[in-house]
Parts: sequence; structure tokens; C-alpha cells
Amino acid sequence: MHSISRNYQFDTIKALLIFLVVLGHFFELSNNPISLWLYQVIYSFHMPTFIFCSGVFARWSAGRLFHNLVYPYFVYQTLYLVFAHFALQKPFTLQYKQPYWILWYLFSLILWTLLLPLLHRTSAFTGIIALLISCVVSLAAGFADYIGYPFSLSRTLCMLPFFVAGYYLHQYFDFWMCILKKLKFPLFLFCSCIIVYGCFFLWHYHAHIKSTWFYGSYSYTKANYTPLIRGMILLFAVSWIIWLFCVIPQKKIPFISQLGRYTLSIYLLHGFVVKMLSALPACKHFFSNVPVACFFVSLLICFTLGNSIIFRAFYFTFSSKWISVLYARASFCLKTRFFQKKS
Repeated sequence: MHSISRNYQFDTIKALLIFLVVLGHFFELSNNPISLWLYQVIYSFHMPTFIFCSGVFARWSAGRLFHNLVYPYFVYQTLYLVFAHFALQKPFTLQYKQPYWILWYLFSLILWTLLLPLLHRTSAFTGIIALLISCVVSLAAGFADYIGYPFSLSRTLCMLPFFVAGYYLHQYFDFWMCILKKLKFPLFLFCSCIIVYGCFFLWHYHAHIKSTWFYGSYSYTKANYTPLIRGMILLFAVSWIIWLFCVIPQKKIPFISQLGRYTLSIYLLHGFVVKMLSALPACKHFFSNVPVACFFVSLLICFTLGNSIIFRAFYFTFSSKWISVLYARASFCLKTRFFQKKS
């Protein structure tokens, strides 16, 4: 099995995706037609690709699930609710069943990780069956009007195929990388044609296309679209994923690949900055009238938050492993003193 624990191609892709996450949030403040079009293009693939990458690196471990997913979810759900109350003057309700804004992805990761024991394949055939079932679930979930933002259930089911595909890709990583290498150019041309046509379609029909279609948070009835549209959106995202792996080099790219190592700190912390700026009328007016500023501010935020200094400073909020370390050290000190006194 080829080691992908430090794959620079994935680091570069994640760096690009986290930048698009921040950029997309700033585009929400702009009413410019170009910004709206770029917003829909970004949302058509950036989270599906992120989820696919998460699936590639997903491993079942109860400790890892608690330390790296459950713990930061409760920490940042609490912090964002408190922040929204005191800084944004929002009503305060301490609840954990409906993830706050960007935290849906973290909650969905918890649910997807819980499925890993069921997804653990015994053969390639069962893997293909599981992937097909996830696609059916994704399309069928849109018919249920009673699921939505609570427990991030709608998005979890809608985006499930990308996580499953990423997880099974890891099982046959060398095989798929070999195929990608041999068919790189035809895949690149094919996906490029789909992407160009899709982007043109979004631009030409932007007045009739709703951004909510790309969220996966609403049923077909509530968002006024169809399973065919959701299926086309999912296939469009697949084309983007393949295209990115065709064009992004496997070698390390200075600054950018390094940024991809610290996407967690950017993801969890940038929301405070975006929400604070969006609450200021002057900033909202500025970003609406100067869309290019969204690009540079997003870049600044990514490089400010995506580094080892910030990651280490806030690590105690990203993972609960520090509690285990402190407990182990305290236990060792107590045992040492006990035996010293006894001797």
C-alpha cells in the first residue's frame, strides 16, 4: 500500500479548497453578478472535493473520533454560539443538535466516521455496491422534507458518496493512481469540457439557478429542484475532482502545500473573522462594491491562520489529546511520589 500520510498533492488540493471556502463566504456579501457566478462555481465542487479527501484519510478509531471530531465540535459549537450572542447580538441558545453554520462539516464527519465499520470492505465488489447504495441514498434523501439542518442530516446523506468514494480509493490507492497516470490526458480533456460547459451553463442561466441547490441542505420541494438536478450537480463535482488530480502536481509547492497542512485551523477560526466583518455595514458595502477585495482578504486570512504558530496556539481546542497527556503526566508524578515515600 502506497503511503499517503504526507502526500503533497493532497496538501496542495486542500490548500486550494480551504481558500475557496473562505472566498465563498466573502462572496456571500457581494451582489455582483460575477461574484454570484463564482460563488456557485465554487460551491459546485469545493466541499464535495474536501469530503472526498476526508474519506481518503478516514480511519476507524474510537479514540480518534472523540479526540479529533467530537471534542472540537462541542468546543467550537459552544464558542460560536457565545460569539454570536455577544458579538453579533443573536439570541443565545446552547444547543448541539443543529451545527452552527460552518460546523455542519465537522458534525457530518462524525456521522460518516461512525459508518466506517460498516464500510470496511471485504472485496472490490462490496465496495462498488456500497458506493452505489450511497448514491441512491444521496438522491433519495432529497425527497424527505423532514430532514435538513438538524444533525446536519441532509448534507450528510447528500454528500455521502464522496466520502465513501474517498474511503475506498485509499484501499486501492496505487491501482487508481496508476490508471490516472495512464489516462491522465484523455481524462483531463474530458473533464475540462464538462467543467467549461458547466461553468458556461451556470453563467448563462444564473438567474434561474439557486445557490441552495449546491448546499444539499434542502429537500427537492423546499429548494424547488429535482433529483436530476442533484445528480447533475454530483457528477459535475466528480468532474472537478478528477480534473484537480490531473492538474495538481504531486511535488511540493512552496507555501501552498505547507498551507494545506493547517486547513483545520483556517476552517475552525476563519468563521469568527468572516462573521465579524459581515456585521460591519462599511465592510459589507466595501466587499459588495469591490469584489476583488474578497480574493485578497481571503488570501490574507488563510496565510494568517494556516501556519504552525496558530495551529499550536489553538491546538488545545482542535483536539482533546492534551487532556490525555496531562492526565498521564499527573498519574506518573503521583505514582513516582508514592513510591518515593514508600521507599
